[in-house]
Amino acid sequence: MRELMGKIPTKDPTVTEEVYLAEIVRCCECQKTVPVGVEVLTIKRGKESKQVLRHEYYCRAHGLDYETRVQSLPIRPHAHQRDGGRIDGYETTGSVAKYRDWCA
Repeated sequence: MRELMGKIPTKDPTVTEEVYLAEIVRCCECQKTVPVGVEVLTIKRGKESKQVLRHEYYCRAHGLDYETRVQSLPIRPHAHQRDGGRIDGYETTGSVAKYRDWCA
């Protein structure tokens, strides 16, 4: 069983890192098997398919960096600019405009 904690966007809009909370994990850093750990998938999505670029498991201590990044970033899809100064239903003022510039 695994539970999605969140998605981390990268500079490439087609590539995201999905972070899951998983059971019975063998950490790739310390080589210990722990009952609950962090699973990280780096996925490249195409128009019709998706490809796993990297699949890693970490214990909670070594996966703390991924956990903090997931909890600090809002989960939003990559927005596409539409005419009229709006991005998929959001105004382009304030924090949304900053987020759009950060993703670009």
